[in-house]
Amino acid sequence: MSPGSFIGRGLAALALFGCAAGLALHTHHFFVNRFSDSTGEAQWIWQEHRISSREPVSFYATSTFQLPESREYVRIKIAAAPAYTLFFNGREIGGGARSDVTLDVFDVTKYAQTGTNRLVASVRSGDGVGGLLAAVDLGPTLMNAVVTGDDWNIFPGWHEDIAVRNPRGVAPEAPIVLGGPPFGRWNYPAMTEGKTYGDARFIGYPVSRMMIESALPEIRTVGGVVIATLRPAPATVFDFGDMVFGRPRIQTAPGDTRLVRVRYLPAMEQLDPAAMTESLVLGAGESAVIDPEPRHFRYAVVYATDADATLVTETPRG
Repeated sequence: MSPGSFIGRGLAALALFGCAAGLALHTHHFFVNRFSDSTGEAQWIWQEHRISSREPVSFYATSTFQLPESREYVRIKIAAAPAYTLFFNGREIGGGARSDVTLDVFDVTKYAQTGTNRLVASVRSGDGVGGLLAAVDLGPTLMNAVVTGDDWNIFPGWHEDIAVRNPRGVAPEAPIVLGGPPFGRWNYPAMTEGKTYGDARFIGYPVSRMMIESALPEIRTVGGVVIATLRPAPATVFDFGDMVFGRPRIQTAPGDTRLVRVRYLPAMEQLDPAAMTESLVLGAGESAVIDPEPRHFRYAVVYATDADATLVTETPRG
């Protein structure tokens, strides 16, 4: 092969590599820009704490902002891990508790008002790890008018008026700004329609309750070896009489931020102490928490001796 032919083929290979690299870069920019159109300058934020402690976290992230009269709609886009509940102008809008983080879109046009509006996200994590990303759209050409960032307020505890105003006499905390998408395991969350709770609220009560001796799965390190074991754990069983659908409300004595483990069962015969539990986090000073994810069950097994349980539904029980 002549030197000229060799050089020519080398240049051709470099050109091909350059085209491939350019295409990859273009594709990356396409996806970055496409998601940026969805959340704009929104940043993942979280409460300031020692993430390495693996302790449960519960906080309220708030933003009070102005909306112009000239708007086509108001839609809130929110991604939060691992569990959240969204409030807008004092109303409970929706939420979720899922392992797969999505960018949930809620249309809150009918609750919006010209002038001052308030968005509150109640975020909870059993191991202290998570993130919150949110943005507000006012129309196809006016997207991301409000976004999560260092100007948001963080309140670690519950206050009666937190859904409508910053609690009087309580200084807010500044959030940790983790960065914009793509970030960590969340990458670019898929956009989906948020599951709105609806305006109606009815309370369902259990027909009976009883105490049992049960167990919970536990991971321990023995002699440098990680093993899975079961530890004894008393539990309170709430029987709702038949299969129900709604969001369980678990109540205990108020205290520090703590984790309450729950199992939802169609029949007590299916109680498996080795199976995973649902984890609900009660924040400092809170005496009750409502599961953000609707559940279908008859029995609620709450691993606490001082607990109570009711059911929040959108239709009255017969």
